[in-house]
Amino acid sequence: MAGGDGNIKVWDIQKGMIQDMSARHRMWLYSVALSPNGKYYASSSGDSTAILWDRSSNRQFRILKGHTNEVSSVDFSPNSKQVVTASADETARVWDIETGNQKLELKGHSGWVSTAQYNLNGDLILTASFDSTARIWDARTGKELLKIKQNNSIQLAQFIPERQQIFIGGYEGQAGIWSVQTGKKIWELPGHKGSINSAHFSPDGKHLATGGDDKSIRIWDIETGQQLRVIQAHRNWVMSTQYSPNGILLYTTSTNGSFKLWSTDQWKELVTVYPIDSIDHVAIHPSGLFDATPGAMDKMYYLLGLEIIEFEQLKERYYEPGLYQKVMKGEPLRDVQKFESLDMYPIMKPQIKDDTLGIHLQIRNGGVGKTSIFINNKEVLADANLDRDTVLSIDLKAFAKFYLPDTVNQIGIRTWNAAGWLKSQLYTLDYVPRFLNQKGQDGVEPLTHKENYQPHYYAIVVGTSDYNGDQLDLRYADKDANDMKLALGQTAQLLFGAENVHLEWFSTDTQSGSKLASKEHIKAAFDTFALTARPEDVLTIYFSGHGTTYGGTENEQFYYLTKDCFSGDLSDPAIRNNYAISTEELTEWVNAIPARKQVMILDACSSGKVVEDLLAIRNVPTSQIRALDRMKDRTGMFVLAGSAADKVSYEASQFGQGLLTYSLLLGMRGAALRENRSVDVMQLFQFARDKVPEFAGDIGGIQTPTLASPQNASSFDIGLVTEGVEIPLEEVKPVFIRSSFFNDESLGDEISLSGTLDAHLLDMSAGLTPRGIIFVDVNRYKNAYQVRGRYLLSGDQIKLIGRLFRDNEVVGEFELQGSKTDLDSLVNDILAEVKKILE
Repeated sequence: MAGGDGNIKVWDIQKGMIQDMSARHRMWLYSVALSPNGKYYASSSGDSTAILWDRSSNRQFRILKGHTNEVSSVDFSPNSKQVVTASADETARVWDIETGNQKLELKGHSGWVSTAQYNLNGDLILTASFDSTARIWDARTGKELLKIKQNNSIQLAQFIPERQQIFIGGYEGQAGIWSVQTGKKIWELPGHKGSINSAHFSPDGKHLATGGDDKSIRIWDIETGQQLRVIQAHRNWVMSTQYSPNGILLYTTSTNGSFKLWSTDQWKELVTVYPIDSIDHVAIHPSGLFDATPGAMDKMYYLLGLEIIEFEQLKERYYEPGLYQKVMKGEPLRDVQKFESLDMYPIMKPQIKDDTLGIHLQIRNGGVGKTSIFINNKEVLADANLDRDTVLSIDLKAFAKFYLPDTVNQIGIRTWNAAGWLKSQLYTLDYVPRFLNQKGQDGVEPLTHKENYQPHYYAIVVGTSDYNGDQLDLRYADKDANDMKLALGQTAQLLFGAENVHLEWFSTDTQSGSKLASKEHIKAAFDTFALTARPEDVLTIYFSGHGTTYGGTENEQFYYLTKDCFSGDLSDPAIRNNYAISTEELTEWVNAIPARKQVMILDACSSGKVVEDLLAIRNVPTSQIRALDRMKDRTGMFVLAGSAADKVSYEASQFGQGLLTYSLLLGMRGAALRENRSVDVMQLFQFARDKVPEFAGDIGGIQTPTLASPQNASSFDIGLVTEGVEIPLEEVKPVFIRSSFFNDESLGDEISLSGTLDAHLLDMSAGLTPRGIIFVDVNRYKNAYQVRGRYLLSGDQIKLIGRLFRDNEVVGEFELQGSKTDLDSLVNDILAEVKKILE
């Protein structure tokens, strides 16, 4: 992608990511080309140079200087050893990539040379010029072989793959196909109005896609010269058209910086991408679904007349994380309805008088919905208008615990339409709750304000390993919660003081000293904190265990499964209400706690199904991301969620715990501390977000953690680390999968030696203190160890030959003897041999 600012942007079509080159031209860019061997980029610019770039590093390694005017075109030879450039200095030049030296200068044009291109064999070069000629040259000698004359300036010319023909396009919509052998026109291609800026042939050479100043894309049949299709989609000039290597996609770009992706079977628009800068972009589907980087989201808004409607809320209906990747993979997208008209929320006229908030609502076409009240960007009343009145009166003294005394607080109000999907901007009023320091009046207890109030730290840490039945049982969740409790507790005490730290710890291993991780007990902890916390305090919530999503498309929520759940099926409302915690419930529980600085960490396994084939692992559903995003918007909470796609990938960590938890503990131990001592929320979260995919390289099924932070919110510290703090951190352990032993004579394993060995491996990796290994109950796993062997039976005696494999490569061999009546002793001998090999 070439830009008018001299920057080159590389768009990864699979990942949907933009990356800037390491340097830039001094003036605007004209063209960018990729070498056939895939190793290089080349770019041409108005600064009279062409630059060669290394694709692996995106760094320039050669600047081609020699042209005396703007360089309008660049193209690689088929063997990727030369490039040809075209220039406004009326020449085209051939350069050696290895040395950067000029090899040929093609002279003959009397005007700006707009295009220069090699044919597939690399023995010919085609040039086009504003002097109304196209010329073919011998690529070895630079001799002119053919000249074709037109009536108007020629914008571009291209060889047609596998044919002795060329396409020529010019100003005023002139276009045609010409014979290389005779120099005669074969087909006239009428249709474009204005300049033709781009032409590209399908890989099979049967079709041509052109784009021009008339904002149209036109598809042509090369055999007949017939125009097959006209597509009017871009709002500005179409500057490039490009088929994918397999011909099933067409990419088109426009002068407004956008590019579109089309399917060539039905010619449907698949997605439009609007790059905003070197980092941010927006992807929009024709249905209205969109995805955007956080920075892009902050720059977007919806305008109705002169009224700005917050773009953030469009997430509720149209936000589809990973949209571009889903389109590329052909995954189905959720069905949404386009805005035909906006059912507008009421216009509000609020005022505060004598500690009372009065709101007058003027109804518009969308009717009256709920009215939400916020204090210092934290929702304290989800719906203050249950009766859907147009005049509201709200006693602000009822929210005394949420105010900061003797200072200006922000009272926020939102109104909603009757359908509940469109809301107003947050209207804010300044408010100083002076009654807080007055003697009790109207039944309100005063809060005594301390000038040097020391904030308190509240934490709720939950881990669930032992579920109802054994379908969902996990090994790491309880241990993760225990480790996180130790880390948070130690670091918080140094920052807040031991007497000001309040930590509730829940797990299913109550022998460790925790409370039982039931929904009832967890809810009680939130209720207790809600009674004592103040706005100046800090709240941290940590969940480890199983999670899932449930609900309709618009209201789908993420649920944390507590110990009483038997499976991930939440279709029974009694199960949802009593044993699972939804993001909606969490929002209510969190909002009841006045602490303004809030953090939530979710290290969850998103599927209870143990899969046999790790290639079938799915990504974390985007509905989970939307649910957590909604929660962040209503609570003002920093949220970090790093979910494994299934139980196997969650429990296969060589670190013996959830990867998100491991990354956070590693950061707290020193790798992500601010000034080597402070546990800064955003610095820690960013570190973990980057580390999880790195650590998950051999595990699979884990995507980059989701990080959501309140708009315009500042980070803060949740702890300090000194030499005396001991952050628990597991050592890297080898991963073992199911062993395989068989009887040499029967070719079976009638004594269950494999099963007995696996049971021992499982015991070794279970519990809060696994002994040196991780066992995963699957047949295949990348970089895992497997014990295989064969044995012979003679009465009760067993003679076996065993081998230790890693990814089907033998790393050691052993021979042993034992008795089938004492398999445990034989298995211990096998494990001893394995240990020797690993050492």
